[in-house]
Amino acid sequence: ATSVISLGRIMSARRLGETLPAGVALDRDGHPAIDPKVAEVPLPLGGPKGSGLSLMIECLASVASGNALIVEALEGTAAGRRHRQNGLVIAVDVAKLGPVETFREEVRRLARDVKALPVDPAIGEILMPGERGDRVFMQRGRDGIPIPKPVHAELASLAASLGVALPA
Repeated sequence: ATSVISLGRIMSARRLGETLPAGVALDRDGHPAIDPKVAEVPLPLGGPKGSGLSLMIECLASVASGNALIVEALEGTAAGRRHRQNGLVIAVDVAKLGPVETFREEVRRLARDVKALPVDPAIGEILMPGERGDRVFMQRGRDGIPIPKPVHAELASLAASLGVALPA
């Protein structure tokens, strides 16, 4: 998501009865919302510049693919009220731009130098894209996947309505 918080996280907070952090979403009238039940507009990363980037990603990932998401939500259509998502993959042949090993070395340098920047002690470290996800994947592979009680109850109810037994 090119927003401060994804719609999926807002939906999860609704389901779990959690409060949203301040400054991540607005209600339908444009007022700041920390209650996920009234949060309808996730704010863009980076303010106005981020808003422009988000709009461009929406055009590439949604409009160009024939599966417009934001316009449906803004217009309040049935499609805009149900969960849908798109993805965007852009492939660049870096070998056309220069030697691949030089590119790899420059990316390694960039990552090393970014990670060496001063860090807020409350945060602990700077992570590169994918590092947090890799750590969560490893932890869940080791410890299992935590399922919050409200989500488990929802799944149990759905399973029961379908006549499916859940494992203990």
